[in-house]
Amino acid sequence: MLLRLVDCIAYVFVRFLIGALRILPKHLALRLARFYISIIMFLIPRSKPVAMRNIQHCFPEMPPEKQNALYEASLDTLARNLYGFAIGPLLTKETAGAMCNYAPAAQVLESARATADGCGVLMLTMHYGIFELHTHLHAVLYKSCAVLGRAFDLPGLDRWWNAQRESNGNTLFHRKGGYREIVNRLKKGQDVAILFDQNVKRNHAVFPLFFGI
Repeated sequence: MLLRLVDCIAYVFVRFLIGALRILPKHLALRLARFYISIIMFLIPRSKPVAMRNIQHCFPEMPPEKQNALYEASLDTLARNLYGFAIGPLLTKETAGAMCNYAPAAQVLESARATADGCGVLMLTMHYGIFELHTHLHAVLYKSCAVLGRAFDLPGLDRWWNAQRESNGNTLFHRKGGYREIVNRLKKGQDVAILFDQNVKRNHAVFPLFFGI
């Protein structure tokens, strides 16, 4: 019962937020998205210490004020990513083409496809930049693909969120059974995109050294 209530509240709130981002002028939408990200960071107090610790590992010589400025800039990127998620389903070839020139990326993918013997292309990226918008641009300006995603564990919100991600023809599949899913889709000639920095359980993962850790 509690899960259903949380799911319902989250669904209504997120629908309202994304709807507002879609109708507001871009500069106001980005401000609203940034405010929302600040609320999330406040509600998850461990997030900033983790982020600051990572920044300190990467840039130990950087003065503390600049490290904090880098943290704030990362929140700005999260806000732009949320805005990208909101407007992605609204893209047309004209509006997407005005945002970027996708021809160089398409050329790289076609070159990879030429050596794939009929299989799809595996595209690896990270939670870096405006990745939510990127998948929509890929589908609109090039071709649709399958994307490995992570669920919120809130059924109503998951269904709606995933429908937005699939609105331009991409298909989403989840991590459970994901390895077989990836192999099967590639064998069928479908391109697959993975955000490879998703956390997984230790017995299913290889943890490389990160700045000596």
